[in-house]
Amino acid sequence: MNNSESVEKYNLVIIGSGQAASPLARGAAAAGWKVAVVEEDQPGGTCINTGCTPTKTLVASARAAYVARNSGRWGVNTGVAAEDVTVDWPAVRGLRDKIVDDFRSGSLKGLTGTDGLEYIEGHGELTGSREVKITSGSGGSLSSRTITAERIVLDVGGRSHIPDIPGLDSVKWVDSAGLQSIEKLPRHLVVLGGGYIGLEFGQMFRRFGCDVSIVHRGEHLLSREDEDIAREMEKILKNEGIQVITAVHPSGITPAAGNDDEFILTLESASGRPEPDSIIADLVLIATGRGPKTENLGLDAAGIKTDKRGFISVNDSLETSAEGIWAVGDCKGGPAFTHIAYDDYRLLRDLWFPADASASGVVSPRTGISGRPVPYTVFTNPQFGRIGLSEKDAAAAGIEVEVYSIPFTWVARALEAGETAGLMKILASPTDGHILGAAVLGMEGGELATMIQLAMAGGLTIFDLKETIFPHPGLAEAFNNLIAYGKRA
Repeated sequence: MNNSESVEKYNLVIIGSGQAASPLARGAAAAGWKVAVVEEDQPGGTCINTGCTPTKTLVASARAAYVARNSGRWGVNTGVAAEDVTVDWPAVRGLRDKIVDDFRSGSLKGLTGTDGLEYIEGHGELTGSREVKITSGSGGSLSSRTITAERIVLDVGGRSHIPDIPGLDSVKWVDSAGLQSIEKLPRHLVVLGGGYIGLEFGQMFRRFGCDVSIVHRGEHLLSREDEDIAREMEKILKNEGIQVITAVHPSGITPAAGNDDEFILTLESASGRPEPDSIIADLVLIATGRGPKTENLGLDAAGIKTDKRGFISVNDSLETSAEGIWAVGDCKGGPAFTHIAYDDYRLLRDLWFPADASASGVVSPRTGISGRPVPYTVFTNPQFGRIGLSEKDAAAAGIEVEVYSIPFTWVARALEAGETAGLMKILASPTDGHILGAAVLGMEGGELATMIQLAMAGGLTIFDLKETIFPHPGLAEAFNNLIAYGKRA
C-alpha cells in the first residue's frame, strides 16, 4: 500500500454478499457501525442467483410437465397424448429469470438502502490482517482503493468442483449454474454425481423431455444416506425412465462418429467392466461436489489457514486463524446450505450484539456452531427430508437406536393423493424414546422432517408422537401409525 494513499476505516467489512452477509451488514449498521459490503458478482450469493431460488422455480415447471403427462392417474383427460406434451424452455427460463431478478433486486435494495452501510462493487482482496484492496472496473478502466476494518467477514461462497476427465474439455459440459442458461434442451443429458444437485436436475430434465443418465461413483445414490432411502430414491427415478448407474467412474470422453453434437462417455468400475460401459449423450452436467471460491482472496497475506480442500478453517465462533477475520457460509466448508449460512449470521449476531438479539426476542443466544442441527431437503418429487442421525451415523458412533419405519403406502393422505412412493423412518433412544433422527422420502418429505426437527428441539419422544392428535386426513397423522406399527424387529 502506498503510504500517501488515503485509507478509509470501517468497523466491519464483508467480502461477498451471501445469505449471512446481508442481515449481518444491515444489523451492524443499525447498531451504529460503519459497514462496507464488497461484491464482485451479483448480490445475494449462490442461493438467489443460481441455487435455491432459481432451481426450485425450475422444479415447479418440471412438476407441471409431469402432471400434464400423467394426468390420467387422477382421472383427468387433457385431450393430449403424454408424448405430445411439450415444454417451452424459453418460457420456463423466463419464469426462472423473473424470480431471480425479483429476489436479486430485493437483496440489492436492502444493501444499498441502509444508512451506515456502503455497497461496493468490485473484487475484494486481503492485503493484511485488517486490510482490503478493492479493484473495480474492467479492461483499461480498472481502479482500486484500500480500506481497513476492525472486523472482516468472508462470505464468498463456493463453486462447482470440476473433475479431471480425459476429453471433457472437447465436449459440451455445464455445471448446475450453466445448465439453467442453455439455449435449448439436450436430447440426452448425462449427470455426473448422485448427490442432491445431480438428482434434482436429473429428474427435472427428464420431466422436461430429455433422456437422462445419472452416473455415480458410490455404491448407491446419496452416498451419506442409509441404503434403504437410497434404493427407494433410485426406484423412484428409474420409474420415470432415468438411467441410474452406480459404483462406476468416467474414464474418458470421445466425440461420437458421424455426429458433432454427441459424444461417448466411457465408464469403468473397480469390480470389472460395468454394464453399460459407455453412454452416448450430447450434454454433461457436472454435479460432483463443490469447492470454495477463495482464489485471489489474499488468504496467505492475511495469515488465514485452509484445509486440504481449500476451505477456510474456522473455530467454533467462525473466526479464522487470523484474529479479527471470520468466515461464514459455503467458503468455510461443512454443510453447504443457505439455512446454515443464515445461522452463521445468527451466531455472529448473538456474539457481537447480544443486547440487540435479546431485544428482538432471542431467548437462547448461540455460543458456537458445534452441535447445531443440520436439516436438509432434496427437492426431488417426492421430496427427501432429513434431520439428526441416520442408521449409518448411529452405527459409526456406536449409538444404539430403535428404528421405526413404514412405506408411504401406509399413509392415508398419500393414498388419497395418489403419491405413495417412498418411506419414512424415525430413530429413537431405546431407553427413553427421545428422537435421535428422521428420514422422510415421500410426499412433502421436507416439511414432515421439519416437524420432527421441531419435536426434537422440544424434547418430545416417540410416545408423544404416537399419542398426539393430528388433523385427519393429514400427512402428519402418519406419525401415529409410524410409532404404533412401524417398529423394526
